[in-house]
Amino acid sequence: MRELEFLPEWYPVMRRRRALAVTQSWATAVLLAGACLWGISGHQRVMAYQAESERIGAEFKQVRADLKLLDEQLRMKQQLEQQDEILRRVGLQVDFTRLLAEIDQLMSKQMFLVQISAETQETIRKPDAKATLAVVEGTESASKKVERPDRLLKVRLVGVAATDVDIANFLAGLTSRAYLDRVAMTYARDRVSQGRVMREFETTFVIDLNCPEED
Repeated sequence: MRELEFLPEWYPVMRRRRALAVTQSWATAVLLAGACLWGISGHQRVMAYQAESERIGAEFKQVRADLKLLDEQLRMKQQLEQQDEILRRVGLQVDFTRLLAEIDQLMSKQMFLVQISAETQETIRKPDAKATLAVVEGTESASKKVERPDRLLKVRLVGVAATDVDIANFLAGLTSRAYLDRVAMTYARDRVSQGRVMREFETTFVIDLNCPEED
């Protein structure tokens, strides 16, 4: 004999629907939680990528600044090299006013300068064997050294003095100056002016106009 069912027909359907709704609710909650976790993880990755991008951007800025500074230094170095090359070709410049003041300081009160002249002597410096070998091998800097001329400023001055002692002291003063080379007296003779006998002398020396060479 079949048991009697006192529940209405719609009740089992409602229970099934309720169970399905609960299951869907839990599934939706799980999906929402997963989506939130995925979103948080994605946001963290995005923040990490953004931080890495900012770090790389800062490094790029630093590299660009370093490259700009390097370009400026290279440009300055090139300008200095060009100026140095021009100076080597032209030679050192001598301030003739200072040279005259130096000569006047070395002369005694009884000495007078009658005449002074200066001329630049230029000769081609003979290359040594090492420089010649470097040129043969194609070294540009050595080639420049071989082609560089040797420049000297030869100064000739004529003066009068009361005695030979004054002349000797003057020559000693010229010789003591490191930048004056080949100091020599051409002649010394008597000179009569207004009834007074004086000693006329001629002295020559040279000044090296070559720039100091780097090793």
